[in-house]
Formats: sequence, C-alpha cells, structure tokens
Amino acid sequence: MTNRNDRYSAFKSLNLDAESSATALGSDSGFLRVKDPRQRALLRVLAFAHRHRVAAAPLVERLACEYQGPEATTLRQVAYLLASGVPTVSALEQTRGAIDETTLLALRLAEETGTLAETYELCLSDDSDARFQADDPSYSPTTQLLQRATGIFIACLVLTFLSLFIAPTFSVMLDEFGLQLPRFSLLMLGLFKNLASVLLLLSLVIIVWVMVFTLKLRNWQWQPWKPVYPRRPAAVRLRALLALAVGAGRPVAAVLETLTRYQASSAIRNRLVAATQSMKNGDEPWSALARQKLLRPREAQALTLAPDGSTQQWLLQQAAVSRAHWHESVRAVSLQSISLVLLVLLAVGVGLTAISFFMVLCELIVGLS
Repeated sequence: MTNRNDRYSAFKSLNLDAESSATALGSDSGFLRVKDPRQRALLRVLAFAHRHRVAAAPLVERLACEYQGPEATTLRQVAYLLASGVPTVSALEQTRGAIDETTLLALRLAEETGTLAETYELCLSDDSDARFQADDPSYSPTTQLLQRATGIFIACLVLTFLSLFIAPTFSVMLDEFGLQLPRFSLLMLGLFKNLASVLLLLSLVIIVWVMVFTLKLRNWQWQPWKPVYPRRPAAVRLRALLALAVGAGRPVAAVLETLTRYQASSAIRNRLVAATQSMKNGDEPWSALARQKLLRPREAQALTLAPDGSTQQWLLQQAAVSRAHWHESVRAVSLQSISLVLLVLLAVGVGLTAISFFMVLCELIVGLS
C-alpha cells in the first residue's frame, strides 16, 4: 500500500507539472482536450518526460502498474516501444488504443513544428467549453438514444401484452355474457388481434437496433460499465487540427500532406488527397479544401484574405466552434422531433386503447345491471 501511495504521489506531481506549461498555442475551445483518464495519465507522463528531457519508458512502465487488464497491456507496449528507441509519437501510433486519432494527429503535427510541449498542454487542459452540451454525458447521443428507445420498447411491450392477453379475455368474457361489443371497441380489438405479432416483432427489432447503434456510438466497446467519450464530428476535428498547425507557423500544404499520410478515415483521406493534388496543380490551398467540401466557401474566402497566420488560426477556431454548434443543433432538433412524433403516436395509441376498453367496461356494467 505504501508503494502504491508513493506512485500515486509521484504521478500527481507529474499532473501538476503538465498543467504548468509556460507557453500555449492559444485556446482551441476544448476540441483537443483529452477526456479519457487513462489517456490523460499517459499524456501527463509523456509531457513530463519531454519537458525535463528524461526517459519516458520507465515512467510509462510505472504508470502501467496502476492499471489492470487491457489498459495495463497497452501501456506496457508503449513502454516497450519507447525503450526500444521508437520515437514517442510513432510508439503511440503503433500501439492500438493508446490515444485517440485526433490526439495522435495533433501530436504528429506538433512533432513536425516543434510544439509538442504546447500541444501536450492543450490536450491536458481542464477548461471545458460549457457552451457544448456534448461534453455532458447526460446529453450524449448514446444517452438520449437509449432514453427514446427505452420508451418505445416499453410502449411496444405494453401494447403487445394488451394484444395477446387482455383483448382476447375481454372478447371471450363478453361472448359468455351474450353482450355485443361497441363498433369502436370491435375495431380496436381487431387491430390488436392482427397487430400482436407485428408489435412483438417490432419490440425485438428495437432491441437489436438499440444494441447495434449503441455499440457503434461507443466505438464498438461492449462493456456497458465503462464510460465512453464520444469524439467530435470530423469537420470540427479537422478545423481544430488546421488551427493548431497554422498557429505553429506550418505551411498549409505541409499540414495537408501530414494529415493525408496519417488520417485514419478513408473518406477524409481521399478528399485530402484530392485537395493536395489540386494545390500541386496551382490552386490556392483554402480554395482546394473548399472544393472538396472540407471547408465552407465563406471560410475559405476569409482564410485567403487573412493577413497572417494568427488571424487564420483564429478564423479556423471560430469555424470549428460554429460547426460544433451546428452539429449539436441538428442533433438536438432531430432528437426532439423524433421524441415529439413518438410522443404523439404513443399518446394517440394509448388514448384510443383506453377509450375502447372503457367502452367495453361500460357495456359490461350496463349488461350486468
């Protein structure tokens, strides 16, 4: 226990050192901020080793002692590669799951521009942007999707139960008393009888769909007890990375070559390749990105007219904020619209069901009186 406490104190001091960097590239509205605790711990260790010019492998190996299972294996693999002389960013790239794709691209750009210390600081920043509800787990797409799907599933189960058990019981009971059902109730019971199998099948489809879509949102991580940190949209991450590189003074053409070489998404990589080819043919860099729909035309025009790199960095940061707001608004409107439609459909279904059953009860009470 004493050794564990000593290691915790040591890594706590590393955290304080990592958060006290002297120079910064400027605010990025939290788009490059790493949220996963294990990834943050690894970046703190690497930032400390980079700043104090010490070997990172022993520190990462000690950090691995704080974890168990796959996380410890990942950290030990990073430590092994570092001890073998592999550069830091390459070791992270060769280790699956060490850090996320956006952070890896940011560190790759920082390595080429000599701003690793500043980029570590941005990734370890604790200042979250409260303007974006996506940073709150209660507003994450997974949480909202599960809330809507749970309501639909429960409603389907209730209606299926009514169709399979309650409706036939009422029909048999009234037949035994020699009573005739109201026309509206007959229509509803007929619908329940015909739609029972459909509702049951719909319930099963909803279960499968929720499981698959939730796994996709969780990056196919099936352990529900582990937290998931959803990534920003690709358009937001691209603008944030461009702002980081332009702020460091790197030419746009060189930035695009780096992003193309290490981009994991094939769709974005193909567009970057096309934009790079257009620049080689003489096109202006920002216009080439706009033609491939990686930037908006107005954004490209503003970046072309910007007098210096700092202005371009600010414009790209504001463009990233704008895109993040747009994606969040679209998601919120979509979810709210779906919720409203489902609420109306469920309300109509429950209301008609209640009316038909009350009419049956009234007919039964009148017949027995």
